[in-house]
Amino acid sequence: MRILSALYVRTRAHHTIIKTVGRFLISGTLGAGCNIGLLYVLTEYARLYYLASACVSFVCAAGIGFALQKFWTFRDHSIERMHLQAFAFFSVTVGNFGINIALLYVLVEGLHIWYILAQAISSVLIACSSFFLYRYGIFAREAKLHPARDVLCSREDDV
Repeated sequence: MRILSALYVRTRAHHTIIKTVGRFLISGTLGAGCNIGLLYVLTEYARLYYLASACVSFVCAAGIGFALQKFWTFRDHSIERMHLQAFAFFSVTVGNFGINIALLYVLVEGLHIWYILAQAISSVLIACSSFFLYRYGIFAREAKLHPARDVLCSREDDV
C-alpha cells in the first residue's frame, strides 16, 4: 500500500508539472501575440514609428506576461513580494532580449542557419531557461512538509 501511495504522489506531481509547463507555454504565446499585435496596430493604425511601437508593445507584453506567469502559470497570488518579483521578471525579460539577439547573430552569421530557424532555436532555449528561473527563482514558494502525505512539497499545487 505504501508503494501505491508513493506512486500516486509521484504521478500527481508529474501531472502538475506538465500542467504548469502547458500554462507557461500558453502564457508565453499570449505575450508574444500581444507584442506582435500591438506592434502592428501602433505602427499601421496609430502611425507611430516602428521602433517606438516596438518599445511600447514590448513593455505592454512584458506586463501581461508577468501577470499571467505570476497569477496563472505559477499560481502565486501573494502580493507581499510582488514588486521584487516584477523587478526580477523584467530584468530576466530584458536579459532574454539581449541573449536572443546574441544567439540569433551567432546562429545566423556564425553557423549560417536560416534566420527563422535560428529564432525558433533561440526561443526554445530561452523558454527552457526562463521556466526554471521563474518556477524555482522568481515565483518559488517555501518548501514545506505536507502533513497528510509526509512528502516534501515546494509548491501548494504540487500536492
